[in-house]
Order: sequence, then structure tokens, then C-alpha cells
Amino acid sequence: MLENLKMFLCVLASALPALIYIPIIAGMPRKFNFPFILAGILGGVLAGLSILAFKLLIFKGAINPPSSETLSITVFISFIEAGLLEELFKASFYTLVFWLFFEQNSKPVYLSNIVEESKNSKYYYLALGAFIGLGFGLMENIYYAFNTHSFRIVMDRVFTTIPAHMIMNMTFGFLRANKVNWVLALMASILIHSIYDFFALPSTLLGSILVRSVLILGFGFCLWMGKNLLFSTTATVRNSHA
Repeated sequence: MLENLKMFLCVLASALPALIYIPIIAGMPRKFNFPFILAGILGGVLAGLSILAFKLLIFKGAINPPSSETLSITVFISFIEAGLLEELFKASFYTLVFWLFFEQNSKPVYLSNIVEESKNSKYYYLALGAFIGLGFGLMENIYYAFNTHSFRIVMDRVFTTIPAHMIMNMTFGFLRANKVNWVLALMASILIHSIYDFFALPSTLLGSILVRSVLILGFGFCLWMGKNLLFSTTATVRNSHA
């Protein structure tokens, strides 16, 4: 009974990032409608479920990570299993959601304002990346809650891993907003993810300090960058209607 209660509370705590990060990202522009926010988060969740299914059904059965050295295992997980595959799936769902909202020919009426504003805004690219990363992190956190029943792991991921996923996809979105090639933008997010995991996985004191320091600076920079994009967007939209 106590174990079931612990698991329930752990899963409940794993959803905490939704209460923390959605207001931060969605509240800034006052333009995002619910379908956009929901689509971004669901896109991240679906990316997480897809990569989980891929790892369980195909990847682990087809490729065995090297087992001779701890360093080789860390490199394999960081750069291949996590960095390459996870960012590939997230970028693919990012592109799908972006197409559904901004590039298909027939769009629902409730999307008309957001589509019009997006023509003058790079903020939507950045915010969509944040929502995709948040959805992916939420799914991953719930998965860890079910499998570890550990509050420490879940809460640590709330303030480290989930913001890291958001930064990775915000970087992808920012590069795409600036017309950077899809593959190059993907490679940038893969590199960030791989380096992050390479230092985070061994759980050393130095790695922990380094990862958290870079994470705080990176997340702060992304929010600052988004705020500046918002202000420039607002000015552009006002000028376009003047």
C-alpha cells in the first residue's frame, strides 16, 4: 500500500514541470493559444514514446553497447543512444507540428491569428522548441517515476534534465528561425545533448557542478533571447498594422 502511494506521489511530482515551465514560456507573448501549446507538448510526448518504443523493440535488440570500458559505454549512450536518436525524433516531431500550424494549405479558423503573427516572428520557432522539449521531458520523467519510485531522481530531473531538453530544442528552433539548414540545426542540438549527457552520466561532483552551471546559464540565455525576440516581434507586428 505504501509502495503504491509512493509511486503515485512520485508520478504526480514528475508532472510538476508543466506547472513551472508552461507559464514561463506561454505567458510572455500573450499570443499563444491553447492548441499551439498543447500541440507542442503532445509532439514532445509522442517523440518520447516513439524513442522509447524504438529503444525497447529495435535498438537494444539490434545493437549492443560496448561493455569493455565504462568510458566507452558513456560515450555510446551520450552520443548515440541519447544524443543522436532522441534529438532526431524530437526534431522530426518539431517539424511535423510546425508544418501542421504554419505550412499546410488549409488551416482552422482558430489558427489564423497565430499563423499571421508567425510571419513576423522568430519567437514561435523558439517557443515550439521549448514546448517540444517540455513534452519529451515530462514523458521521460513519468517513465523514470514508474521505474524508480525515487523522488530524488524525479525532482532532480525537474530542474536539470527537463530544462536541458528545452534548451536543446529551443536551439534547434532558433537556428531554423534563422534559416539554418535542418540537418545543421539537428547536429547542433545533438552536440549539446551529447556533451550534456557525457558529463552528467558519470555522476561525478565536477560533472554535476559543470552541468548545472551551464544549464542555468543556458536556460537564462534562452529566456532572455526569447524575450528580445518577443519585443522585436511586437514592434514588427504593430508596424505592419500601422
